[in-house]
Amino acid sequence: MNRLSSLRRPTLTPAILAVASAVLLAAGCSSGGGTEESKEPEVSGTPRITDPNSFAFPLDPYLTKPDDQHTLSKAQEELTRQCMKRFGFTYRPAAQRPTVNPFGENGLRYGVSSTRLAAKYGYGSGSGDGPDQPEAPASGAELLTGAARLAMFGKEDLKPSDLPSSQEEAEASEANNGVIAGKAVPVGGCQREAAMKVFSPRRKSLPITFTYGLMTDAWSRTRDDSRYVAVGRKWAECLKEKGYVTSPDPLTQDRDLKFTDPQSPQAITVAKADVACKEKVNLIGVAFAVESAYQKRLVEQNAEALKQVQQQQEEQLRLAASLLR
Repeated sequence: MNRLSSLRRPTLTPAILAVASAVLLAAGCSSGGGTEESKEPEVSGTPRITDPNSFAFPLDPYLTKPDDQHTLSKAQEELTRQCMKRFGFTYRPAAQRPTVNPFGENGLRYGVSSTRLAAKYGYGSGSGDGPDQPEAPASGAELLTGAARLAMFGKEDLKPSDLPSSQEEAEASEANNGVIAGKAVPVGGCQREAAMKVFSPRRKSLPITFTYGLMTDAWSRTRDDSRYVAVGRKWAECLKEKGYVTSPDPLTQDRDLKFTDPQSPQAITVAKADVACKEKVNLIGVAFAVESAYQKRLVEQNAEALKQVQQQQEEQLRLAASLLR
């Protein structure tokens, strides 16, 4: 289930962008959010919010938009195809299937939050909703063997510390990653080379996970914030009055009550009570105000880095446009 514990991190659909994120994170990149003070930030106001998709966070402008994610994904695929062609292999990535999240971007950010969707899905994710579709075919990468697999992924015994974190570093590396058709295989293979060319061309490139790291930091601090903890207790007390005992953490509600079927009639009944209690104590409004305050402070503390993030996004999209003409 999509809970805020995963916090819009770079799942970065389509899946190949997630590969790029994981590849670059393996090189030891960090979010850069470790200089934040421990003092709780001031909250200028607490809005009354019932629709978690009706607000925007201070860090949102620094996230890659879904349409841009798709464009960058296609650019990475094209670079992977070009790289594999250098070694005499034809690579055709699997067709990308669009996905629809019925809850929207923030619909489960603070746990189930919509009465309408709670009545339909209970504590389910809604992923099984809609018409049945044929199983997606295996991607070209999953079917590779032998030399083609070496070209795609590089040597399998490489440690994360052996892998370059930028294309500039990779081009300067003298590491032996194997030879195919008289040509040296990139360290980490074509998949990693494509990811670095798009997302990390220079040694000083910030990782594509930078903004998401700041978001995770802000959310972690929010969960420990006295104001969020207090409203969580009020929410739990409200549910207790309705006959349901849970911890004061809205994100563990379904686990606390141990539903075997998160979309059972019982789960739906509790989920609707859950939403009603959130609305009664304005949990979403308080959580949004507190989390926004932490994000705002991180934006101020990381202004130069976030400016670089936006510049890199512009460069990535220019590269994608040149590749996909």
